[in-house]
Amino acid sequence: MTKVGPNQYFLGRCLFFHEKFTRLEPLAQSATHGWTRIADRKRQFPPAGNVFSFDKNTLRCPEGTVRYFRVEENKRTSSKEEHDQYVVLDAHEPIEILDFSHIQSPEEVRCAVVEEGIAIEQASTPEVIIAMKGRSCVRLHLDLDPMTRRLRPKDLHGLEKLTLFRLAPHHLHGERVEGRLFLCPTDPIESIGAVDWSTNADFMQRTLRRLKRSNAFQAEEGMGDVSRRAIEKLALAVRSGEVLGADLREIEATRERLKPFVSGVEANLEFVETLAVELMKSPSIARKLEERISSATEAAATKVRTELEPAIRSEILQQLGDQIAQRDQLSQEVAVLEETVHRSRIELSKISDDHELQRAAIVSEGQAFLKSFSNVLESVGRYANPERATGVAAAAAWNRPQNNGGMGFAIGELKNFLKSLAERTGFDLTEVLGFDALLRGGEVPLLFGRDVEALLAAYARSVLDGQLWRLSVDPATIGFDDLWRGAATGEPTVLAGAWSAAAASADSPILVVIEDISNAPVKNWMPQFLRLTQSDVRPRNLLLCATLSDGSGMVPPEERQALFKAIPFEVKATKAGVVAAIFDEAEDGKHSPTGRLNGQLLCQCLPDNLNRLSAELARVCESQSVARRAVRVFKSVLATMEADEALRFACEFANFESDRRVLQNPTGHIQRSLGRLAATIGFEG
Repeated sequence: MTKVGPNQYFLGRCLFFHEKFTRLEPLAQSATHGWTRIADRKRQFPPAGNVFSFDKNTLRCPEGTVRYFRVEENKRTSSKEEHDQYVVLDAHEPIEILDFSHIQSPEEVRCAVVEEGIAIEQASTPEVIIAMKGRSCVRLHLDLDPMTRRLRPKDLHGLEKLTLFRLAPHHLHGERVEGRLFLCPTDPIESIGAVDWSTNADFMQRTLRRLKRSNAFQAEEGMGDVSRRAIEKLALAVRSGEVLGADLREIEATRERLKPFVSGVEANLEFVETLAVELMKSPSIARKLEERISSATEAAATKVRTELEPAIRSEILQQLGDQIAQRDQLSQEVAVLEETVHRSRIELSKISDDHELQRAAIVSEGQAFLKSFSNVLESVGRYANPERATGVAAAAAWNRPQNNGGMGFAIGELKNFLKSLAERTGFDLTEVLGFDALLRGGEVPLLFGRDVEALLAAYARSVLDGQLWRLSVDPATIGFDDLWRGAATGEPTVLAGAWSAAAASADSPILVVIEDISNAPVKNWMPQFLRLTQSDVRPRNLLLCATLSDGSGMVPPEERQALFKAIPFEVKATKAGVVAAIFDEAEDGKHSPTGRLNGQLLCQCLPDNLNRLSAELARVCESQSVARRAVRVFKSVLATMEADEALRFACEFANFESDRRVLQNPTGHIQRSLGRLAATIGFEG
């Protein structure tokens, strides 16, 4: 058995068709100068002179298909006597060499390949080498033309600058396989230049474009004037080489290709002129030409009239525009003067009819003005006081937050503080974490239930150093501006003071509780308020929530719709919470230390978590605003939950916001709270 090198190539054919494996019969092997025939295949490839293959480029190939390949020792079986001792490695489709060297002119070879096409049986591989006289050649990828059933170059656009190669003498006299020559991969061919093999149509279009840019056609006549003189100028320009380029080889090649066209045009020019003269003598043709000329004249007149009439009208209106504007202005002034005269007459009539009544009215209006002016002075004096301008001093004593000096902590320790809160108060840890995530995510949860105040107090002690800003609303809070300044006093509200404090100190969160929100006509301002809190205008450390008292009962339908814009969150009482409250009250809160969250409120998302979140949100969200809010909630809940739990919570929030409906079997706490809220205020979603 002869030793086979790892970089040696073999040329062989497939023995049978199969979808999973086949065998190749080696016929030649690579050498210094191309392929050489294998003398004893059984000795070189025992036991039967074949090579086993499951390479993808050899599967499902018809019997006799030629491939070149490398081989490696068959290590897949222990018995070397019954199985092929080599398997195919790295099989490829060879490049066949088609010999056109018997044709004298390279242009004739180009026409035979590009214009006429190659017969299907003449080429056995998609990529071929076209060998021409003088051992020059080109490489082409062929494709079957469905109309002519012949093989033509696949990339017609790349034929304009086709690389020209030089074959060695042995390339055309090497070992043949079933009468065909193939290029050996270890014996490359040399590049010697480029050649234009574009189709006749593309070549003529490119030449005509060059001709149109030449000096011969830049004067009085263009390419559209197809006269005898124009054709003579074309022939002269071609002969002089003006349009053929600067490269001598390119000029010669282009000139050769143009000879048939130029000679044909010159030979048939006189015949075309004679034929045209005879045709013009025919009465029927002359009559049709007159009809065409008349029709074209009418169409041109109609087009000119259609285009010019609007332009002329516009020009006239533009010239008279100043006069028209002055006329309209004078008409308006006259109308105003007439209205003024009419009102003056009516007023004079009233004054003359009842002089005493008018005098009494003037005195009354003067007194009202003095009272209003006094109120303005009082307001100016009140706002001049810096303490009252902040809005904090105007708030009630129980609404003023107090600094208790609690221990500061970062967001990484938040989960431990919330877990301690749940253990001390008996609240469910999952609900505490959800409430915290909604607050820090910029949402406005609507709290209801018996233990709302207990949850707020415990959260304030653990996270906010015991500070709560409480905003009371009433039926007088009828507009959005009433949340910022009191409707009765005009002074800044608690929300205004908290907003200013949050903007001044961005390191610590501030929580504002809108108490008993159903007392106010929320339908007038709730949508605008929620849009403001979800925008970038709100300081990110300003947290907001609202409460709904137990005695709210049924509310009007329009108020229910407004309340349902917020995120419902039920605070449920538990047995453990009752016991925790008893011990806390008995010990005066000694085991309830205060803490304050400092620094950032949201966590950064890892790329993997962000990809998972985006895939889920793209499935359930149809609104950009809901998607943005869900991302903020996800970044907030990452501080207190594992990634999978945070992803579920954010998706639950996005599902709820995308489809707010009361479900028969709700799953998440927010969805369950929606059903409880509907039962509380008498809403059926």
